[in-house]
Amino acid sequence: MRKNIWLFLALLFLFIFNHLIVKSQIYYWENESKGISFTIDLPESSPPIIGIFFMLFSGEYDSGEVIENWDEYDEIKDICNMNRLAFLGARINNCEIKEEFDDAMDYFATVSQHSELRHVPLILDGLSGGVNYATCFAYTQFQNRTIAYIAHCGWGNFNDAEPDDILKIPALWITGGLNADGMLPVVREIFYRYRPDGALWTLAIVPGMGHRRSDNEFLRPYIDTLIKMRIDPGSETLREITGDKYWLGNNDMYYFVPYNDYNDNIDSSSWLPSLDFALTWQAYLSNNPLLEPFYASGNNLRYSVSYNESKKTIVIRNHYLASEIKVTLTNVNGRILFYSALNIHENENSEIRIKDISSGLYYVNIITNGFNKTFPVAIY
Repeated sequence: MRKNIWLFLALLFLFIFNHLIVKSQIYYWENESKGISFTIDLPESSPPIIGIFFMLFSGEYDSGEVIENWDEYDEIKDICNMNRLAFLGARINNCEIKEEFDDAMDYFATVSQHSELRHVPLILDGLSGGVNYATCFAYTQFQNRTIAYIAHCGWGNFNDAEPDDILKIPALWITGGLNADGMLPVVREIFYRYRPDGALWTLAIVPGMGHRRSDNEFLRPYIDTLIKMRIDPGSETLREITGDKYWLGNNDMYYFVPYNDYNDNIDSSSWLPSLDFALTWQAYLSNNPLLEPFYASGNNLRYSVSYNESKKTIVIRNHYLASEIKVTLTNVNGRILFYSALNIHENENSEIRIKDISSGLYYVNIITNGFNKTFPVAIY
C-alpha cells in the first residue's frame, strides 16, 4: 500500500513538473549587430507543432514583448494552443531577414527539441508598418510557407511580388472606419486592384475602430479555417485553394452567399473561406449579426426572425400585437421553399421546419396589414 502511494506521488510530481515545463517554453534569439531578435512561445500541447503565428509591428517596436506586456496576449495564445501554433514575435528593421530567421528557427528547434520549427508554415499578422513586413515576407521571403497573412491598418509592399503569389496566398485586410486620414482609400485601392484578378482576399472595414489590431475573436474562425484548408498532414507542401468555391460577401451590404449564387460584381466582393467565418465577418462589420434576430417595425407591428440551430427551425416571433401573417421562405435564387398563413399571438413564436434544407443564406418575407418586410436568415 505504501509503495503504491509513493508511486502515485512520483507520477503526480512528474505530471506537474512536465506541465510547468510545457507552459514556460519561451525562447529568445538575437543578432545584436544587425538589431534583429526573435522571441518564440511554444504551444501548450503535445508535439508536433504544425505552424507559426508570426506577429509583426513597425521596425521600432518588438512584437515579442506582447508575451509579457499585453492584456490581449492570452487570447492570441489560446488561438495558438487550439491550433498547435507557436507564437513568434520579432524586432526587425528590414524585409531581408530570411537568413536570420532560419538561424533563429534552427536554434529554437534545437533547444526545444521541436525540429519541425525549421519547416512549418506561417500565418503572418502585421499591424500598421508591420503590414509591409507581412506582405514582403509572404511574397518574397516565405512564398511557399505562408498559409495566409492578416493586414491590420496598413497597406503593404507589393514591389517585388509575383502575380501568382498574390493570387494564391489568402489575405484578410482589416482597417478601421475611424482610422487615420488617408488609410481607408489606400486600403480600398489595394484591395480592388488585385481582387478582380482572383486574389483570395477578404476586406473588413470595421465601424468605430481606429488604428489598432482587430478583435482576436474575429480572427479566430479565419485562422482555424485556413489551417484546415491549407495544411496537409504529413506533407511540407501547402494545399492550394481555388477561388470558385466557398462564400462571397458583399462589401457594402455585408450579406454573403455561396460562390455560385452571387449575383453582384464578384470583382468587389470579399472571399469568405467558410460559413463560420462568413457569419463572423457579417456580424463584426454590420453590428447586426444574423446570429441574432433581425428586427423591423411598421404599422405597430414588430417581428424578429432567427435560426434555432439545436431544433433546426426558423423562428418567427411577434413582439407586439396578435396577427395573421403570410410567410414566404426563399433561397438566394428566389425559389420558394415554404409559403403559409400563420397566426401568431403577442410575444409568441411560430417555427418553420424545412426538411433537408442545406446551409446557406435564405430570406423570410412577412406580409400583414400593409406591412411587407424581408428578413435574411443564415442556416448553418
